[in-house]
Amino acid sequence: MASLGFSYLPRLVIDESTNNKLEVFTPYVPIMVSFNRGNPTRLIDALVDSGSDRNLFPLQLGQMLGMNFKKIKPKIIFGIGSIRLKAYTCKINIWVNNKEYGTEADFCLEQQTLLLGRQGFFNLFKQVKFDEKGRFLYLETYK
Repeated sequence: MASLGFSYLPRLVIDESTNNKLEVFTPYVPIMVSFNRGNPTRLIDALVDSGSDRNLFPLQLGQMLGMNFKKIKPKIIFGIGSIRLKAYTCKINIWVNNKEYGTEADFCLEQQTLLLGRQGFFNLFKQVKFDEKGRFLYLETYK
């Protein structure tokens, strides 16, 4: 078994109560994505989200990959605060550290960040470990 490691990445957020800028460190993994055996994207940082049931990607990414959402039946998914969103589920391939994985993702117009969820990402690995103090993410592979 091999273990992959990724340092959390800093991002700036604004504290709405004080209007101060804060640096927040979050677990991102650089991935490439392809659809229907097409050419993969460049590396894109995707947020590893233990609160997300499934992978959720921007609709624009799917369009860029050649997905025709007019031919896919949409489904309703629920986001934070039970917000109803229209999403399209597609089989895709992702690359993590140059290893290809077949999976699927929901694509949604309102989504801007690539979210890697428990079904479709976490289940590809033997173990996903968050080291909050060390700001590090470990992915233990099966092979």
